[in-house]
Amino acid sequence: MSISIPEAGELKHQVEIIKRVDLPLSNHQVKQIDTVIFSCWSKLEPTGSVYWGTVQIEQKATHRFWFRSVLGKTDALSISHGILIKCDGRFYRPTRVTDANGDGVFTVVEACELGDILPENNKQTTSSMMSESLS
Repeated sequence: MSISIPEAGELKHQVEIIKRVDLPLSNHQVKQIDTVIFSCWSKLEPTGSVYWGTVQIEQKATHRFWFRSVLGKTDALSISHGILIKCDGRFYRPTRVTDANGDGVFTVVEACELGDILPENNKQTTSSMMSESLS
C-alpha cells in the first residue's frame, strides 16, 4: 500500500534539522550546543494528540514532516538520536522515520512537539527541575 506524497506547493515550511549535544558544566549546569545540519522545505501535518489544557499528556507523535530525501542529511538513516527539527521557532523530536513508499524520494518523519526550548547556540542553561530542587 503506497502513501500519497506531497504535491506541488505543499513543501512550504522552512525547517532546520539540528544536532543537539549537551555538555556538563560545574554546579549542575548544562551547555547546549546546537549544530544546524541541514535547512530545507517541508510539508507539515498535525497528527493529533491528547492535551490537558495546553500541555501534551502523551508521548505520541503530534506532527508529520515530509522532506525531500537527501543522502546523508534527510534520509531515514541520518535522522537518529540527538536530532531535533526546528520549524517556526518550535522544536520537535523525531519518533519514527521512514522512506515514503520505499523509492528514496521523500522521507517521512513523525515527531513529538517539544515546544519552545531555549537556549540554543552555545548559551548556558540550568534545567528547570534542577533549579527548583536547588531552591
